[in-house]
Amino acid sequence: MKVICVLSSGSYKVGDLPPSGYTAWHEWVKVQYRGGLRQVRRQCGRFHFPQEECRHTEPAAGGS
Repeated sequence: MKVICVLSSGSYKVGDLPPSGYTAWHEWVKVQYRGGLRQVRRQCGRFHFPQEECRHTEPAAGGS
């Protein structure tokens, strides 16, 4: 018996907001990366793509 698993994610474009869901998020990241977008470190010390909101208000411990 052969089993084939096909995961179908949404059709993402560069600049789209991130989806919820682990697998969908990774597909979205690939599209953003291929489109030339890169994550940047925000004041909270975490990395985000430019179109993502940063909901972390407290700075990371030990961050610069």
